[in-house]
Amino acid sequence: MKFRANPLFYEYTTIMEIEAWTKWMLLVVAAGVCFCENIEVSTPKGKIIGSDRLRTIFGDRIIYSFTNIPYAKPPVGIMRFQEPEELDSWDDPINATTKVPYCPQLVNDNAPYPQVMGTEDCLALNVYTPKVNKSAKLPVMIFFHGGNFDAGSSATYGPELMLDKDICLVTVNYRLGVLGFLTTCDEFIPANIGLKDQSLAIRWVHDNIEYFGGNPDLITVMGESAGAASTHLHLLSPLSKDYIQRGIIMSGTVDCPWGFMTRRLAVYRTKALAVLCGCPPNPSSELRECLQTVPLQQILDAARKFHVRRYRSDIVLIRCWYHSDMVLI
Repeated sequence: MKFRANPLFYEYTTIMEIEAWTKWMLLVVAAGVCFCENIEVSTPKGKIIGSDRLRTIFGDRIIYSFTNIPYAKPPVGIMRFQEPEELDSWDDPINATTKVPYCPQLVNDNAPYPQVMGTEDCLALNVYTPKVNKSAKLPVMIFFHGGNFDAGSSATYGPELMLDKDICLVTVNYRLGVLGFLTTCDEFIPANIGLKDQSLAIRWVHDNIEYFGGNPDLITVMGESAGAASTHLHLLSPLSKDYIQRGIIMSGTVDCPWGFMTRRLAVYRTKALAVLCGCPPNPSSELRECLQTVPLQQILDAARKFHVRRYRSDIVLIRCWYHSDMVLI
């Protein structure tokens, strides 16, 4: 029995011939998968396992991919609303071939009952490099995603286009919304936790990127929208500026109207959110202790009630690193 076949085959063919072609194609695909290998990198704190499964769009160049590398301790439990802490050394190699999680954010937050996407244990970064050896000394690009400081992910943009050039690309997750920017502007809930996540990631890159073929003395920080404002802030901040050499700012700066808030308003909103969650507004120590036990969905639902002009602030856009009424980094 004959019939008109797919253009990939002859004009007419038999079912047996199609089966033979199918088996041959499956063998080719399987062989291609077998050529993809895991690769191990040794850092001062432990080993990290990545893969060479990615290729660039135009040059068909192999990219070594290390995804979901933790750069800080999980910010959960009593670490919620606290500054990030550097990760300890590890014995077993980190499997950096897994999908990076989203930091918590609301999906379709204009709906009556929006759902939470992501997990609080999200402080991870991705490293993409064309060469894995210390002698390569490639320029390094750290990219911070946008999203109004309450949405987005390090997986928003991939390396397939940029790594046709000889660079190392690092994309970073950081805490968003109230989890990253809620503050009492004191030692109990410090300001700008999400930005301090970014700063710790920058230091991680500076200390470890040479083991992935990068040059720790040639780091460029880059971002768009909220990531651009973050980049601007890191170029000014004493916590970050000594670890980076250049910055690329796209569609956002520190003085954008969504990029700052007064201390008074920041603290007022924090206390208001605490009340909405059934927590005491004072003192700060009890406010923090209570909010650390509130379910994530309840916190994010309460945060939706805060709006400023046409921008959704969610108690997010707060900068309290210098002592002034206008809270900037």
